[in-house]
Amino acid sequence: MAIRRVKKRKTWRWCVDYRDGKGRRRRRFFAGHLEAVTFSQTITMGKPSRRQGPTYTIRNLCDGYVNGTEAARTPHANRTVIYQLSVVVKAFEAAGVRWADELLDDGAPMALRQALEAHPYAPHSIKGFLSTFRSAVRYAAVKGILPPLAEKPWKVPEPDQVKRRWLTKDEIEELLGRLQGHPLQLPCALGIYEGLRREEVILLRGGDVDLGRNELTVRKSKTHKWRVLKLHPTLRAYLPAALPPNDAPLCLNTKGKAWTGDALRQNLERRIQGLGPSWQDVSFHTLRHTCASQMAQSGRYTLYQIGQFLGHANLSTTQRYAHLLPGQVEPNW
Repeated sequence: MAIRRVKKRKTWRWCVDYRDGKGRRRRRFFAGHLEAVTFSQTITMGKPSRRQGPTYTIRNLCDGYVNGTEAARTPHANRTVIYQLSVVVKAFEAAGVRWADELLDDGAPMALRQALEAHPYAPHSIKGFLSTFRSAVRYAAVKGILPPLAEKPWKVPEPDQVKRRWLTKDEIEELLGRLQGHPLQLPCALGIYEGLRREEVILLRGGDVDLGRNELTVRKSKTHKWRVLKLHPTLRAYLPAALPPNDAPLCLNTKGKAWTGDALRQNLERRIQGLGPSWQDVSFHTLRHTCASQMAQSGRYTLYQIGQFLGHANLSTTQRYAHLLPGQVEPNW
């Protein structure tokens, strides 16, 4: 007997393959995952299958969680969950764990963790994989597929925080001087002085810069919210003498076309390689950290103001820079 998800007449359904009381092969389709599981638990088996014992795999468990909860997530979140669970399933298979009943063994969490650590996954990624899989196991327990599992063995310690890299004022001058006359200079200046993300730089248009009001408008961002920023005084020196038309890209590559995310990253990496070993951990996102760090160290802005300037959705993201704020506060009011 097997439970699997198949496409029937352009619609995804759950299929149960089994043998009836006379040993004949049968197949039934169900619209929902729970109905298929319930049916599989009530049918009378005929001839024994090749494998005696549990027939509900970890892959079935993960598929049931994805299909049962996809309506509560955004399409992007669904793609992330599907990817994370596919990695978990492959890791279990590499560790020789295939059946859902084997999750009751105390060694299953350690086997999964070792299989994930055998690949070049970052500690934060492994924590995300395990967190998503715990949610799938809880969903299976609610549906009666598995008994509730102990939470503690599946938890992992918090990964060590990576030391965030930002540029000093001398390094900023060295980088922008290195890019003098290159189309990369303006995108990097926007990242340093305005704290823009790479995608925000690419999507900037000529009409987003208002020199009369000294403002820069970010219309398309990660948080889907507009924000209007004041132009840094130093940034004006890097803007073109004549701004492009309103609908034309502000930042152009060497061919006079709009940058793509990968091209911008790769070109910056090649330019940074010539600056020495201390620059090898610098990326375009480092420029955004530089903006936040310099604002915090100046002591003229609160964390809330820095978060609003950078377009952070949560203040907890901005609190990473709290240690850079001046230690002494003078009650000069």
